[in-house]
Amino acid sequence: MYQFLHKAAYMALFCLLAFTSCKTQPPTIIQKEEIIWTYRDSIVTKDSVCYIPIERYVDIVPIYDTLVLENSIAVSHSWVDTTNHLLRGELKNKNAIQYQIKYVERVITNDSIVEKEIPVPYEVEVVKTKTPTWAWICLCFSVIVVCAALIKVYLKFRA
Repeated sequence: MYQFLHKAAYMALFCLLAFTSCKTQPPTIIQKEEIIWTYRDSIVTKDSVCYIPIERYVDIVPIYDTLVLENSIAVSHSWVDTTNHLLRGELKNKNAIQYQIKYVERVITNDSIVEKEIPVPYEVEVVKTKTPTWAWICLCFSVIVVCAALIKVYLKFRA
């Protein structure tokens, strides 16, 4: 029984000495990085159409006279041909005609944005603690007991 208590005391002192040098770790700052991919595809269509205005002119002339009608787009001449007993006519367009313009623009934007979260340094309070007297007494006692155990083991194996 005495040897068991003796070994238990040595193990307790060994554990006490092992845990005296432990301290908490300072906080670590983890840098976070995020990549954002954006893909935008857009088509811009611009369409321009000019229409011919609708205009109507009616005119009456005496028999065997020439009828002339004109608007902003065309000029018309009509007359009676007495030799062949026919009604003849002519229509001439002016330079203003209907036109249509189509303009298609395709814009493709491909971006990759890397966002890094920059750690903000902050002050860590350094708290200086005074080691109490009982801790120094335990430390001295532990060192003396360990030295005594080492001397005892050395003397036992020497002989």
